[in-house]
Amino acid sequence: KDDSNIFNQMISNIKSFMSDRHIVEKNVNTKFQEFRAEILPEVIDQWNELSEEQRNDAVTMYFLNCALHLIVACATEADKGLAECEKDLPDGLFQSRRSESQTLVFIRAMCNFFYKPGSGHPLEISSFAKKEGLVSIPVIPFKGSRFNILFYNAAGAYHVAPIVQEYLTSIRPPPQHNKLDAMLYHDVTSRPHIMSHCRALGLLDKMVTAPLWGRINQKGTTAMSLGPVYEKLITTLDNVAMDPTCIMEGNLVMFPEVDLHKDDTFQKLITPEQDDQMCSDALKVVCTKVKSKISTMVADFLPGGQYYRPSTKILEETKSAPCTNVTSEESFGRAKQFFNFAPASNVAFIEAKTLTQKNRPIEWLMNKPVEEQEKMLAHVRKLAREATRSESKEKQE
Repeated sequence: KDDSNIFNQMISNIKSFMSDRHIVEKNVNTKFQEFRAEILPEVIDQWNELSEEQRNDAVTMYFLNCALHLIVACATEADKGLAECEKDLPDGLFQSRRSESQTLVFIRAMCNFFYKPGSGHPLEISSFAKKEGLVSIPVIPFKGSRFNILFYNAAGAYHVAPIVQEYLTSIRPPPQHNKLDAMLYHDVTSRPHIMSHCRALGLLDKMVTAPLWGRINQKGTTAMSLGPVYEKLITTLDNVAMDPTCIMEGNLVMFPEVDLHKDDTFQKLITPEQDDQMCSDALKVVCTKVKSKISTMVADFLPGGQYYRPSTKILEETKSAPCTNVTSEESFGRAKQFFNFAPASNVAFIEAKTLTQKNRPIEWLMNKPVEEQEKMLAHVRKLAREATRSESKEKQE
């Protein structure tokens, strides 16, 4: 009975849920809210004496969404917009099976060129790029990365394209090209719209999505306080869709409190080129499409939405709700990696590995006196045996 009371008390204290907008989570949220409403009379003293308004306040929950998944949605819509721009253009040497735009296929190929042994040339191109004055490789592998990866890699691909072209012309000329080499060489030398589209995405990375990420992750920001951020994002996308001149000249500042990363890639992106008009057209299409999607996703925070200009009471009740679920995403990512490496391992082992990597208890333990370390380790071994027996018993039942 005591355990039940503690459990009910814990459930009653939960006022906010964080979601990545998966359809299954909506059903779970509804079930949880119904269960919580049922146990509240057992937890709150003198429930029957509360007014209807007080009961409703106690039952109310806030279902919030991960803000970083907005950037994932931006990438998805941007890719769709570029696909529309490319529908009347000839196909490249390679077509993706995923209905991706030709630009995204090119960006993936560029990342493979720098990081995938076999078809790519990681060591050779990295060495050549450094000789050409490139301090660091401005693209990263898609695998293991998710948030803002498309925009970031588009900027990097645009920056290194001339270096890749030089490498595939002088160091590894066309007769030596494999399929990946041939595709990149063809796109860089003969398909200017690919470069224009990469530039458009790169400009959005430097002045929209990266600053958005920085603003979301600012200390003290909560999920419920992001309304003004979303409004500014939508206004910015609308302005760029109407006139991309500001972003193409590098003068767009969406959040003054977030510093822009004005590196060599930034300078190359804002340098006027012959492709300015194609880049401008792509920005208009992409921003229009992204704005439409984002406006739907954050409708609760816009005028008329349930979280528009939240009261001090609501902000107080949701102050512990983070802006993102990136922490849990990292934990699940680590667990999945361990399961892939050791599929025969049990859940307890994977959990221990994940928590050890995340919380780094070894460093904390080593700072303790030796006697205290031994006591702690003996206690942990005892708990581990008990957990193993409990798990075996549950399986038998």
